[in-house]
Amino acid sequence: MIQTTATRPSITAGNLPSRAASYLVFARLMREAPSTDLLKFITGQEVLEASETEKVAVQYARLFLVPGDEAVRPYESVYCDALTIDTSTACSPYFPSSSHKISLNGYLGGPSSTAVREVYRQAGLDLAPASHELPDHLAIELEFMGRLLERRQTEQGKMFFHDHLARWVYDCLHQIKQKTDSGFYQSLTEKLEQFLLSEQALFST
Repeated sequence: MIQTTATRPSITAGNLPSRAASYLVFARLMREAPSTDLLKFITGQEVLEASETEKVAVQYARLFLVPGDEAVRPYESVYCDALTIDTSTACSPYFPSSSHKISLNGYLGGPSSTAVREVYRQAGLDLAPASHELPDHLAIELEFMGRLLERRQTEQGKMFFHDHLARWVYDCLHQIKQKTDSGFYQSLTEKLEQFLLSEQALFST
């Protein structure tokens, strides 16, 4: 299980380094399966069997990398954007079709993805050229929050939190908890949710 003391900051404006570090640790845990050393640190176990690290890695892959019943797509576009299609544009030569618009949810690379990329650019934090991940991935949005707090840009952080992260992150975390029986990822999502709720309360004052 994840130690509470390793991830929960006190709710004070003067505790920016701790808050930034929390965002960055959570970002790393959502970006990839933890290494053995990181897993030891966040679980508080000095000795950890290799099989435990492998087990967590498999659980991460099932949640975020491999399509299947347990898969979760941690992207803002998936939760917030809809693709509208006019079915009359099919122009079928066989059957006449009246105009009918349908909305498709859960797709990648929507307007949210474009919007957050522009926010990063305006903050002077363009994504690294070597990165092949979409800009609205949860890990990237968490890391962006951490970088803003590192730079003491709390107003920009408050705006990004409300305009982007808070719109979808709780639904995503709820889905992760529903789809996994992994004790590690159950605990991780609970701690991340607690942390973000405390951040939301702080940003609302």
